[in-house]
Amino acid sequence: MKKRNYSSGYHAFKSYQRYLRKKARLTSAGFSSGDKLNFLNKRIEKLKLFLSTILKKSKVATAAASVILTLNSGSANGQTFISPVTNPYGLNSTSSYRSAPAFADLDNDGDLDMIAGDSYYGNFLFYENTGSSTAPAFAASQNNPFGLSNLGYYSFNTPTFGDLDGDGDFDMMVGSDLGSGVSGDYSSGNIYYFENIGDAANPNFAAPVENAFGITIPSYTYVGYYGTYIIGEADQSDPALVDIDGDGDLDMYVGNGSGGDIYYYENTGTASAPAFDTPIVALSISSDSITPDFADFDGDGDFDLFGGDDYGDVYYSENTGTNLAPVFAAAIQNPFTDLQSVGYSSNVALADLDDDGDWDIMVGASSSNFYYFEQCTAPVAPVDNTPVGDLTICNGESTTLTVTGVGTLGWDDASTGGNYIGGGTSFLTGILTADATFYVQDSTCVDGPRIAIDVTVNPIPNVATTLTGNTISADLVGATYQWVTCPTYLNASGSATGQSYTPSTNGQYAVIVSNLGCSDTSACTTISTVGMEQNNISNLAVYPNPTDGNFTLDLGKNYDQITIQITNSLGQVVENSVYSEFQLIDIQLEAESGIYFVEIITNEGLSKVKLVIK
Repeated sequence: MKKRNYSSGYHAFKSYQRYLRKKARLTSAGFSSGDKLNFLNKRIEKLKLFLSTILKKSKVATAAASVILTLNSGSANGQTFISPVTNPYGLNSTSSYRSAPAFADLDNDGDLDMIAGDSYYGNFLFYENTGSSTAPAFAASQNNPFGLSNLGYYSFNTPTFGDLDGDGDFDMMVGSDLGSGVSGDYSSGNIYYFENIGDAANPNFAAPVENAFGITIPSYTYVGYYGTYIIGEADQSDPALVDIDGDGDLDMYVGNGSGGDIYYYENTGTASAPAFDTPIVALSISSDSITPDFADFDGDGDFDLFGGDDYGDVYYSENTGTNLAPVFAAAIQNPFTDLQSVGYSSNVALADLDDDGDWDIMVGASSSNFYYFEQCTAPVAPVDNTPVGDLTICNGESTTLTVTGVGTLGWDDASTGGNYIGGGTSFLTGILTADATFYVQDSTCVDGPRIAIDVTVNPIPNVATTLTGNTISADLVGATYQWVTCPTYLNASGSATGQSYTPSTNGQYAVIVSNLGCSDTSACTTISTVGMEQNNISNLAVYPNPTDGNFTLDLGKNYDQITIQITNSLGQVVENSVYSEFQLIDIQLEAESGIYFVEIITNEGLSKVKLVIK
């Protein structure tokens, strides 16, 4: 078993809120004991102890406080929903005029299954969740499983689940558009109780009981010319079970198709033996066919109300009271980002389908389809924290861009549209040859604002050189230079940081040129004539030079004795001769192309001449 470590106070607080919501979901369904509830209680207590210790630290306290403010802001614009997805997770539409979804873990495998009422035929369609608690996948629908029975044509059956008899499994309460069938009784909107006589993993529903536990349907008596009739005020009833007063048993709210009234049935019995009091109007919404459902949407410990209506809209009424004494604020139509009408006859069911700690909304509608509004935290723009040095690079290099942010971060190559090029808090660019801009955003469930990160790409400096005599010059003006020896590339001696360099010894030399933060090294240049050209023979001439190997030395006059030695650029002797009484000396040198040095010694001194053979 994996052990959870809460190194971050922020994440611990988020987990604490998540477990509280899961507990609320179980208790709202009527569970007062059981393994799941025990597990959640242990997790909550462990996190509470952890948070009570670390909340003394200012940073953690600030993070937790920001979460509390977000959850309890009371603003109808504080949450964000994704635009609706039609028939998500493999759901298929019903053949009904209106579909009415309800969620419960009917097979006790840890994920939420769905049963939908079929208003036209009166069937119950079961969609088993064959996926997981975080990634639902619903199998094809089954008609009337688990011993359920058809309620008849135009029944407008709307199911909801809760443990009404306290035996640890889900029972089902179903609203309808059906009357009692008694002569003179035109009331409709009766409510049917389907007891689960199976268990938590293998449901088996008994035959329906009409208006069980003392349920009465609001109605009035009409006296007319043809007689006296009982007229119902709550046709097309839609029940929702919730422990609204915190006394440990399930109370019931019922919406209806006759107007915008929602009726409250207090459970004056117990968690295992309900007894519903006479209904009172709890809330009036200026619309038709209100279909309520409850959840602690703003995380303040009490149950808030959502409802659909005959025009396909979604209404939200915040509980501004407490978990013991509810007070519902005026209902707001389609209050949150991307909540919208789905056509006609929206039937709302709240469920945390992706198990991310917030309430999502599934809406059945007159189109027979299901519309899924996934809730997500409003995305926040990431913050660029790329080191400044990584934002300016040289041609042919790559760099790593880094940001801080939450959620799923995505990188793109354009400010809008464009191509997705990577994800995460860091991004390695490819090799860049020109300035470039990259964009990153939080796209956990909706795309947040993109921020731009600019990368400047500087050119590699020109490292061409020019040789004049024994002086080497870099061609690029206005750069920084460092002359080095080859092949070791150690700094050259003397004044070796100017644009030009004249070596004091023979060898190979190169220059490192730096400009705009970019550097490159030139090719090596050979210097071999330092101290080699001397002329103590005043009228000495060598021709032709360059030569093919045949050349003439003109000494200007006769000398009694002349010593001539020729060496190559490596210092190897290729010719050594002695002459007497000559002014003109013709030499035929069989040698490869290259640079040679002719050393002439006479009684007047030493002369050295560079000879080029081509």
